Amino acid sequence: MSATRHAVRRPSEPLRPYIREMLWVRSEEDRVQTLLPESGMTLALRVAGAVTRGTECLPGMVISGIQGHARSLTHARGTETIIVRFTEAGAAAFLRENAGQFSNQTIDLLDVLPKKTQSRFQNLPESHATSAEYLDTVERHLADHLRMAAQISPPIAAATAMIRRHGGKLRSDHLARAVGMSERALERTFLREVGVRPKMLSRLARLEHVCELWDRGHSLTDVAQHAGYADQPHMVRDFRDLTGASPRRLFSSGQPRNLPVFYK
Repeated sequence: MSATRHAVRRPSEPLRPYIREMLWVRSEEDRVQTLLPESGMTLALRVAGAVTRGTECLPGMVISGIQGHARSLTHARGTETIIVRFTEAGAAAFLRENAGQFSNQTIDLLDVLPKKTQSRFQNLPESHATSAEYLDTVERHLADHLRMAAQISPPIAAATAMIRRHGGKLRSDHLARAVGMSERALERTFLREVGVRPKMLSRLARLEHVCELWDRGHSLTDVAQHAGYADQPHMVRDFRDLTGASPRRLFSSGQPRNLPVFYK
């Protein structure tokens, strides 16, 4: 039996500028999960069980900013969690918060959401509900909150889309010119609306692209070439710095990766 069961879906069209995907995950046994750094913030709503980081038991509702390195979490058997993956600039606009405050942090959602929205997420279905019922409920609450969300800045939406589309291979000065901003202004705006600098987001986008290429059946040599690295050793160093492991070791571990199902 697999250590986990999961279901994933894309949100409805109005939510898609803000939210990439939603997942329901159930741990069928005690397990340790390595979380790779992602290119967007994540919201986790635990409806059963317990999750710990080291000796710390995490709150039932947390939001994690963009992380610079991999982390390890321990899931108790029977733990069920709903995960909401935001687009690169989606969380800051959706929550009307400065994304920089969440960078490399995991924060109790009760410290962020308005009380009315808190109560909605605290009243999720009982643990015997189906994955579809959980996801339906969370999506309905997210849609209700949408009217309070800010618009994502068009230049930042364009810049993050370009980073994603080019697999993180664009230089920051080229990116700034393409969206009509100075490099310094782009960096300041990224820190506020995305949570990291364009260069860091590009590294994370490239990590996702490397994983995607491997999943398509490419060799590591081909992955390095297609991902725009000078050679395989350069890719291995960058990959190890972000994940704590070499690509070969991570890919051969068989551990499910937490990177998005819906690559954009």
